[in-house]
Parts: sequence; structure tokens; C-alpha cells
Amino acid sequence: MSTWSAVLMSLAALATSWASYQASLWSGEQSVRGASSAAYRAKSTRASARAGQLRMIDIGLFAHWMDAASHGDSTLARFLASRFRAEFKPAFDEWMASRPFTSPMAASTPFALPAYRVAEDTVAARLERSADEESAASQSANRISDTYVLDAVIMATVLFFAGAAQQGHVSRLRVAMLLIAFGACALGVVRLFGAPRA
Repeated sequence: MSTWSAVLMSLAALATSWASYQASLWSGEQSVRGASSAAYRAKSTRASARAGQLRMIDIGLFAHWMDAASHGDSTLARFLASRFRAEFKPAFDEWMASRPFTSPMAASTPFALPAYRVAEDTVAARLERSADEESAASQSANRISDTYVLDAVIMATVLFFAGAAQQGHVSRLRVAMLLIAFGACALGVVRLFGAPRA
């Protein structure tokens, strides 16, 4: 019985070391992915803020253009139109082609048209998706790390029961402890083999 206890204790010690090592690696992976997610989210926020600034420029220039056009100042209106951003110009041209001052079917502003896009919105959305993916990977790494910590606890249980099986005087109690140690060891080994490796 002492031989079986020693074998179980040796196996449990090795498995505990492996589980602790893997838990540490996955914890590191969690940290790296979490930091990456935060960096992507910060970049997304900056891109979104930049998109808002560009949109405000477009709205401001358009509002001044509307004011000039409604007051018949064609020189100022042409000057302002020449200052429109390249992203805004296609939507403005489409809007003007729809005869907005005479046609009730025309959009109320160029901003309501699908042609109006701010590229930074696309950049912000892409970065936000990357942040979400990294966050999900971080959470997954955390779950795997937790799995390995539980495996280490299971193997520590094996050490306890295998060690206790060597001590008692009542042979039935020693056999019961050894069987518990075997069962816990089998469970731990199966879990370790099934867990992803870093």
C-alpha cells in the first residue's frame, strides 16, 4: 500500500507542478489580451472622437454654406463649398442633384444620405471589434487558468489522501483513503489531458 501511495504522491506532485505552470502561463495570456483590449478600445475612442470632430466640421461648413446660399451670397457659398472635406463632397453633390430647394422628395440635408460617410467611424468600429475579440480571448484565458488552478487543488487532494493512507492503523480506512486518492488522481489527470495548453 505504501508503494501505491508513493506512486500517487509522485504523480500528484508532478501534475500539481504542471497545472501551476499552465495556470501561470494562461494568467499571463489573460493579462496580455486584457492590455491589448484596452489599447484597442483607447484607439477606438480616439478614432470615434476624431470622427465626431470631422462631422462637426462638415456640419459647420454646411450650415455656413446654407446661410450664404439662402442670403444669395453666391461668392461666399462657392468659397465654402470649395472648403468641404473630400468625404462630404459626394453627399453634398448628390444632395444638390436632388434639387433640395424645390423637390419635396429630396433629403433634408446631405447628412441623411448613405453617401455621407466619415472614414474614422469605420476605423473606430473595426478597433472596437478588435477590442471585443481581445477581451473575449482574455476572459477565455482566465477561465482556462481557473481550470488549471482547480486541477492543482484536485492534485493537492490526492497528495493529502495518499499521504494519509500511509499513516493509519486501520487498514480499511487506509484503503478508503487510497481509493479516494486514486479517484481524485484519475479525475485530475483526465482534466489535465483535456485542458488546452499554453
